[in-house]
Amino acid sequence: YVRLSKYDKREELGELLNKIVADVHDNKKEIKALTKLVEGVDNESKTHFKKLGIVHYSAFKKGMENSTVLAILRTDNSGFVINFIHTHEGIRVYTKTVKNSKGEDYSLSPEEERAIKNAI
Repeated sequence: YVRLSKYDKREELGELLNKIVADVHDNKKEIKALTKLVEGVDNESKTHFKKLGIVHYSAFKKGMENSTVLAILRTDNSGFVINFIHTHEGIRVYTKTVKNSKGEDYSLSPEEERAIKNAI
């Protein structure tokens, strides 16, 4: 009683307990609303790209590592890779869809697989 009466000495114990119960009820409502909000954000974030992997390599046996693969993935290891291949004639850009760390429509090059592994 002494600890409870420190909050407001003018109120009777019954009124003070009613106030505390009301606060607990309000807190439960807020916790429920926040839990629902966090669950929504968590579900939505599963569609966001969160993982990046990059690999520099030489497209030719002799030469500098001036070609690049970029893997961009979601948490389920699905997304895409972009392969920038530097040739003597210019830059060629290829994209491939990735699903569960594997090429969905096309097989992946070793460099693309390495970029995915770096992203994971």
